[in-house]
This record gives sequence, C-alpha cells and structure tokens, in this order.
Amino acid sequence: MSLEPQGRYRVTMHHVRFAIVVLAIFMLPACDDTESPADGSATAQAAPPASPTSATPSASPATQPTTGGTPRITFVNTIHDFGVITDADNHTTTFSFTNSGTGTLVISQVKSTCGCTVPALAKTVFAPGESATISVTLDPSGKSGQLNKAISVISNAQPQNVTKLVIRADIRPLIDFDHFLRFGERELGQEHAHRFVLSYRDPELRITDVYTTDPYFSVKLTDVGTPNPVAGGLPYLATLEVTLGSDAPWGILQSQVKFTGRGRAAEQFAPAAAAYSVMISGYVFGDVRLDPIMLLSRDSIGRNRPFKLSAELTRTSGIPFSVTDVRITETTLPGLTPSVVANGPAAYTVYLDGTTPAAGGTINGSLMVLTDIPGEEELPLRFAMYVK
Repeated sequence: MSLEPQGRYRVTMHHVRFAIVVLAIFMLPACDDTESPADGSATAQAAPPASPTSATPSASPATQPTTGGTPRITFVNTIHDFGVITDADNHTTTFSFTNSGTGTLVISQVKSTCGCTVPALAKTVFAPGESATISVTLDPSGKSGQLNKAISVISNAQPQNVTKLVIRADIRPLIDFDHFLRFGERELGQEHAHRFVLSYRDPELRITDVYTTDPYFSVKLTDVGTPNPVAGGLPYLATLEVTLGSDAPWGILQSQVKFTGRGRAAEQFAPAAAAYSVMISGYVFGDVRLDPIMLLSRDSIGRNRPFKLSAELTRTSGIPFSVTDVRITETTLPGLTPSVVANGPAAYTVYLDGTTPAAGGTINGSLMVLTDIPGEEELPLRFAMYVK
C-alpha cells in the first residue's frame, strides 16, 4: 500500500483542468464566490449565474407595468451583516422595500449566484405605495471566514431595473479543512491512501459518524487532539486517513467522506453539531489509459447543432488489443451514437456523435468500452458538455 500526504502525486496540468471540470459537472453545486459591490448599488443589467437560486413565484411572469406611471423600488437597507456566526445553523434576514413610484411595480426575478443564499418572495406585483419584504436565508455550511454574497432583484423599476442586495458574515466553523481531496491518477489493482488533516478550536470537540459514500474508499479517524505546530492556526488537529482499495475499477472515481463535528466554534458560542463532507476525486488506469480522462467539450456549444466528442484509448505496453463493443450506459440526451476507430494495434479513438437539444444546460452520461484485455475487459468512460 502506498501512503502519501495529499498533493504529492504527479499529474499534468492538462489532467488537472479536466478533473476540475469533472467535479463541477458531477459533484459540486455551483457557487459564485465573486464579491459583490460594497454599497449594494443597483446595476443596469445582471449577469446570469451558472446555477442561480430564484425566488420568483410563477404566478406573475409579467415584466412590464400594468398601469401608467413610473414604478420605483426603494429598500430600507440593501446590506445585512450577520456578524460572527458558526457554520452549524442557518440564518435568515428580511429586506423591506416599497414601490415609491406612480406605476405598478413588477418583480420578475430574485436570484442568488450561490446556493448558500436562498431568497424568498411571496408575490411579484405591487401597487404604488405598497410595501413588502424579501426573505434571505444563509446556509453557512462548508464556508469559513469572510463571506460577501449578492442577491439580484430584477424588476420594471426605473431608472434602474436591477437592485443588488448584499449578505455578509464572518463564519467560524467548528472544524476547518480543505473540502477537496484529489487522489489524481492511481494504478489499477493497487491500494492507495491519503492523510487528510482537520483543525479545530474546542479541546472537547467530538468527531463522529465518519464514513464514505463509495464502497471502493474507506476512512479512519486518527490522531485526534494533536497540538497544531503551525503558529496562528486552530490549536488542535485530527487526521482522516482515506484509502482507495485495490478492488477499485478502471476509470474516474468520485466519492465523499462525511462526518459530524460536535463542540464549540469559539468560546462565545454554545455547543452545536455540524455535518461536513469532503469531495474525493481520482482516476484509476491500468495498462490502458484514456487521454483526456473523459470525453468532454472544452467550450460550450450552441443549441440544435451537431457535435463530436473524442478521447484516445492507448495500451501503454504496446501489446495489441481489440475493442469488441462500445455502448452508452447512461445519458441525459437521447439519440447519441458511440463508435471506435483503430489508430494502430494498441490504440483506439472513441467518438460520441449527436445533436445538441433545443434547450440549454449540461449533457452528461457514461459509455462502456469492452476489450479483450484480461483484467481490463470493461472500461467505463464519462462524457460531458454544456449547451449554451
């Protein structure tokens, strides 16, 4: 068994870029961490987020005033600072506003660029002089330190149709750690392990319910309460030893380590419990390698357009082999056609042809390539692309 600290495996920047995209498509919720304007000022247009959280009720889709006059939206405050909080509980605030104009105000959308801030709005049409509130709930789980998030309120108000609301907080987690564990490339049939360090403040903190979501990974909690030798860091450390088993299959592997912390984030807070997860990524190759590690379109593709994705399968030993079949095992888009073309006795190109749909969004799925190589008879491949 090889045992390494995180980050010591060798991997090319080419593979790092593809591994990041794999995580974004298959595992991670989108969250734009770009800081919002400090004054929460309105802007003329709002850039659509990758995965917005919207609070607009569907009953009032209109974007134009239903009566004459000029609608205006006036907020009592556009910035709310929760101050110092822990990551154990959600926090909610409200933003009060009034239609201070002479026409009907229609709010067409309230959206956040991050899933950690969820806005809520009960109605969308407001007569002149009418007041209401927008509720925003902050989920601080997985966050640490200063947080600054924006919510866009899009309406027919004049002179600017987009108002930015700003949520701020200083988050003190019960346990601090890197939320990503990257195994990189590993050898088929071999066991590999990484040590993963957690830091915390409370000497009485307990870490329980530790497990992984994938049977090919196992995890063990060790070295709890070790003093942190790094000046300025949280005073106590614990270690999670994550092991990738020798029975792990060929191809991309993704999993999570989950655990619960119980204790105090700081002396001023009451004891609390918080659930945590670590995203694990890696890929296992044997004699056969895939380059890139999945069939992927680097750029977004327009709607109703033909496309062809490809990747190279190569046997590093140079021994000739045959691909006996290739088929789609899972897909979000019907009508795709897989194929393989030999590039020599020990290399093939795998293709995936299709036409993008009329609706935008992410397309992904899996292929199975069958070979005559002992121990590598089934090679699962993943594919992904974004339709703009």
